[in-house]
Amino acid sequence: MERFANSIDNAITGGLNAAADFHVELTTESVNNMIAIDRLKFREAFQIDHATDTRPQCTIKVDERYSVDLEAFEAKQTPEGVEVTVYRYGPPMLYLDAFGPDRPRLGRGIYHRISRARFPIKKIKELKLVQDKEVAKVIEQNQKAIDRSAILAIESRIGKAIQEESL
Repeated sequence: MERFANSIDNAITGGLNAAADFHVELTTESVNNMIAIDRLKFREAFQIDHATDTRPQCTIKVDERYSVDLEAFEAKQTPEGVEVTVYRYGPPMLYLDAFGPDRPRLGRGIYHRISRARFPIKKIKELKLVQDKEVAKVIEQNQKAIDRSAILAIESRIGKAIQEESL
């Protein structure tokens, strides 16, 4: 009987963890379809605290401060500045008077002059994806679906545990 109780506990924690992992994968895949960035790069914005036997609770945290270096996107030097392709479908973002994506010596980063002189220059560092309206909408839609997927995963695993116990 104790083995059966342990298998039910494992089914619940396993179902919660599977649902959380599925939610994060679904969200990163959805964002990847919209934004021209590697899926694994955006996956770094999520932190999952998995459920354990002593704590049957699973938490997904989205880092609001997460940002992606502009070097991760496709950039092209133009006479006006630098065009960065952030969204897969849509116009590129233009950074006026910027330079650098075609200069390997600068690490292919994107820079902006602070004054009219040649130096100093400042690196345009990052783009905060989590604060983007479209990305936030995708995250919110997928968060609504996680409860249902958790219930289905738990039901499936409990059904398997009952089936194994009856054998």
